[in-house]
Amino acid sequence: MDAKKVRDALQGLHDGLMGHLAARADAGEMSAEVLQAIKEHSDFLDILRKESDRACALMAAAYLDERLQQAIQARLCAEPKALEALLGNARPLSSFSARIDMALLLGAISREAHRDLHLLRGLRNEFAHTSAQMTFESPRARPRCLELSGETSIIEGGVRSKFMSTMGSLSVHIAEGLATAARPAQPPPYDSENESERRDRHRFTDALLQGVGWVDNPIRRHLSTRDEEDGEQFPDTR
Repeated sequence: MDAKKVRDALQGLHDGLMGHLAARADAGEMSAEVLQAIKEHSDFLDILRKESDRACALMAAAYLDERLQQAIQARLCAEPKALEALLGNARPLSSFSARIDMALLLGAISREAHRDLHLLRGLRNEFAHTSAQMTFESPRARPRCLELSGETSIIEGGVRSKFMSTMGSLSVHIAEGLATAARPAQPPPYDSENESERRDRHRFTDALLQGVGWVDNPIRRHLSTRDEEDGEQFPDTR
C-alpha cells in the first residue's frame, strides 16, 4: 500500500472514531474533558506520523511526561510554592521516571500503564543517548517495542505502529484519570496556641521551675528570654 493510501485510510479511521466519540460525549457516556484530551492527542499523533523515529520517541515521551505532571497536580493541594518545590526543574518529581512512579502511587495510572510508560521511557533514553542512526527496528529499540502492550497496525505495520498504539492508549488512560481526579481539601489550619495561652503556659513553667529550685535552669532562661523579646517579663512568683 503506497503512502497516500495509508494516509487516506488513517484519516478515514480517525474521522470515524472522532464521530463515534463525539456521539458518546453527547449521550453523556464520556466527559467533555476526556473527549477534548482525545482530540488533542489525535492532533499530536498526526504530527508524530510525519517525524523520524528518533523525533517520535522523544516527542511522545515529552508529551506523556507533561500529562503525568497534570495528573499528579490534579491530586495534590493547590499550593503553588510546594508544587514547584516538588515538580519544578531539578526537583524530586521533575524526572519522567519519578513522575511515572508517583502517578502509580497516587492511583492516577494502572500497573499496566506504569509498565508501558517505563518501557517508553527506556526507548526515549536509547534514542536520546546515541548519535548513531537508529530506528524502532534497530536492535536496541525493537525488543522494547515488542514488549509494549499496544497492537500492531494492520495498515502501517512494523513496531513503530505498536509504539504509536501504546502511546495513544496511555494518553487516553491518563486523560480518563484526570477527568475523575479529586483534588484534596486545602491543608487544615495549624491549631497553635494563641498568645495569651502561650504566656500562661510559660508563667506556669517558670513558677514550677522556681518551686523546685531550678532558678538558673537553662530552660527557664530560654523561656524568660522569649517573653522578654515579646516585651514582657515573668513576675517574681517566689
